[in-house]
Amino acid sequence: MSEDFFKKFKASKPPFIDAIECYTYLDIMRLVGPIDISTVPDMQRFIETHKKNADFLSKDFLVDFKKVTTLDGTAVAQFLIFLHGLKKRKRKLALMNVPSKFMKLLEISKIESYFVICESETKAFSQILEWSQEW
Repeated sequence: MSEDFFKKFKASKPPFIDAIECYTYLDIMRLVGPIDISTVPDMQRFIETHKKNADFLSKDFLVDFKKVTTLDGTAVAQFLIFLHGLKKRKRKLALMNVPSKFMKLLEISKIESYFVICESETKAFSQILEWSQEW
């Protein structure tokens, strides 16, 4: 059973996040709308605010791009920062429903191998089952 992140931490939801579902060993962040230069300040504020919380980034993360409308290069930079925070805590980051434009940005930057990319929710949940062997 999942718990709503924003209720759990009594936090306001930024415009780029549709929901964060909290499970025992994994959080699923569902993004919405544009993820670009216009949302960077909100993304930075969200990460800065919550990285002080011991529970934030203490689990593996799955990010769902299904409802994302636009992406640009600044999104890549923000996800590298997010990934760095997770790796420092020995946690993993998987991306699912990744738009082809974002994949091309990752490939051009030669960083697609930094992320676990899942083409579908089915593959993402298979990946989570694999990770669960480590929990």
